[in-house]
Amino acid sequence: HLRSYPELRRLIPDDTTLERLKNTQSRYFRDMTNGIYGAEYAESRVRVGLMHQRVGLQPKWYTGAYRKYLSFLLSNLYALYSEDGEKFVTTFNALLKVIFFDMELALDAYFYSDKKKIFHHANHDALTGLPNRNLLADRIDQALRQSNRQDCSAAVLFIDLDRFKNINDSLGHKVGDLVIVEVSNRLASIL
Repeated sequence: HLRSYPELRRLIPDDTTLERLKNTQSRYFRDMTNGIYGAEYAESRVRVGLMHQRVGLQPKWYTGAYRKYLSFLLSNLYALYSEDGEKFVTTFNALLKVIFFDMELALDAYFYSDKKKIFHHANHDALTGLPNRNLLADRIDQALRQSNRQDCSAAVLFIDLDRFKNINDSLGHKVGDLVIVEVSNRLASIL
């Protein structure tokens, strides 16, 4: 299929290259769906985007590939969960999050090849600039490994803003965002 496009045929000149591409795609897809989305995952996706930029692969091929993944997975998920609509929707929504995160990293790397900014974007919240869930999971994993090596404990502090939904509902999301930024600034200033 890929070799039927003149733009791609020059990138896949022989069967050996095609086989290597199939193996790479298979690994790529396995990584995308294995549930581990830390710094190593983000870095590998940035490398993919930079490599595609270097070889001149146009962004339209990303969207085509992701559309094909989603189409393939949608029919498989439907076959698995057609009797349980809620589970089907929940699973498909989780898949969409992963695929769009992956596509965003690759396209950011393609268009804005500043690795430092891309890694920051992948691991920090756009609103507050604080580490996001990906970086949190990575740091918790590191802390647990270190505590196991040193035979000591590690702790996680969870902070919740009570009735935050009331702020968004009554004063709007812009004010809600300002509250989140202020809370994050205050927390960052005392750490």
